[in-house]
Parts: sequence; structure tokens; C-alpha cells
Amino acid sequence: LVIATTNFLIQMNRVLFSCTATTATSSGIQSAATVAVRGNATGIGGFFFFSRFGVETLSGSGQQVLVGLSALNAALGGEPSVQNNTIGLIKDSTDTNWFLLSRNGSAMTKTPTWLAVTAGEVLSLYMFCKSNDTKVTVRLVRENDGSVLLDDVEIVGTLPVNTTFMYAHAQLRNTGTAINALALNRI
Repeated sequence: LVIATTNFLIQMNRVLFSCTATTATSSGIQSAATVAVRGNATGIGGFFFFSRFGVETLSGSGQQVLVGLSALNAALGGEPSVQNNTIGLIKDSTDTNWFLLSRNGSAMTKTPTWLAVTAGEVLSLYMFCKSNDTKVTVRLVRENDGSVLLDDVEIVGTLPVNTTFMYAHAQLRNTGTAINALALNRI
């Protein structure tokens, strides 16, 4: 994409994933193979995940976004918060703010970031899990002004199952009839 000085997001090198103005369309990427597992024995598993992204076009309401790790091996087809064995930054269709989601096979925790989902924001999401650990440490930075929204928050409950392998995701889904777009700088 062409970079410009319009705003912080537009001046960043990025790939744009755009949904059409049709209800229930998805766009984004998912790794072809699994890339992470917490692990269930000494020296097994562990991961470091990083992504820098933002919503470039935000029209209407009802968008769904998932950036993080999930056992989901398909395009985002519904609310991110119902995807089992998922951890990452999400927006469900009724949310107006970003949430950190941690979900195992049956229960979830949605941690508020208190940051509204708006076009032009650049976010950096860091997630780290040592091998065979019972926690994932998360950091979220709003790059536009350098503010730290989640400062090394340790997630200990409702983690993805330690033997479940997860794919990397950066996906956006429309639930309305407006065009929306997710910009991805890196993952």
C-alpha cells in the first residue's frame, strides 16, 4: 500500500485486509500450520507472539476482530470470544472497546483494555509463555503515543489447553453491510 502522512497508521508499511460490504464476509490471515502450544512437560512448548496492526477503515457497527493465537483452523466465522483455545486481542460484534481474550475449551476471560476501537490506531501486542507454564504474560502498546495499555499482565485462568496447538491469526469479519479493513504491519 502507498504510505502517506494522513495518520500514524497510514504512514506505516502494511498489508490491508478488507471485507466487502456484504454481511458475514471475512478477511485476514491465519498461519498455514500451528505455531504455538503452552506445553505439558519440562522443555516442551512455550511461545512468543508479536503483532503490530490497526483498523484502517471502520464503517458501521458489528465488526469482529481476532489478533492472536487460536486453535481455530478457518476464517473467523463468528464472535472471537466463543473460539475455544484462543488467546489474543479481540472485538466482538457488540464491543466498542478492545478486549484481551483468554479461553480454554469451555470458559473465557475478557480483560478490558479501556481503548475504543477506532480507525487509525496502531497497536502492538506481545504475548509470552515459557514452556510448560501456567501463565501467559501480555503487553499491549498504543504506538500512536507510546501508551502502555496492558503492562505485562499475567493471564492465569481460562488459558488455552496446554496440549492444544494454535494458529496465528489476524482477522476481521463484517456483520453488517459496510466496508471495513484491518491493516497488518507484522505478525
